[in-house]
This record gives sequence, structure tokens and C-alpha cells, in this order.
Amino acid sequence: MRQTGRSSRIIDFVIDQLFSVGQVIVTDHIVFEYDKITQKQLTHFIDRVERRFKLACQDTIILKADIIRVKEFYVVHFYTRRKE
Repeated sequence: MRQTGRSSRIIDFVIDQLFSVGQVIVTDHIVFEYDKITQKQLTHFIDRVERRFKLACQDTIILKADIIRVKEFYVVHFYTRRKE
């Protein structure tokens, strides 16, 4: 079965926002499709964003990610810091 690319489009949006704004709060589409989503299930999404970010930037920028619960949903706050 072919995948639809929803997560990839969200990841592209995250990378775009990180380079233009420096931070973004977002979640993966699975949060809205399944009843019980744990923080651990979002780690795959975070790993994919981190891999794509490393390909797109120099080693001078560090990507940070915090998982936050907003009501019954988990979201991820991605933000960048300069490497010192």
C-alpha cells in the first residue's frame, strides 16, 4: 500500500518554519486519527524531523524538541539554538 505523504508534508512545513521563524509547534496527523497516542509514538516523527534538519543545515544550529500535552493531544515544540 502506498503511503500518502502526510507526515512528509508536515515535516517539510516544520523545516520551512524553523529556517524562517526559528520555532514551530506542530503535531503529526496520527494524533487525530487514533484514540490513544503516547509521547513515545511521536518520537518517530521527531526523529524524522531531526534527520531532515541535519541534511538541510550546517552544524552551527542545534534542533531541540519538547513534547507538550494540549488538552487530549500531544504536540511538539521544535526550536533552534546556535551551537556555542
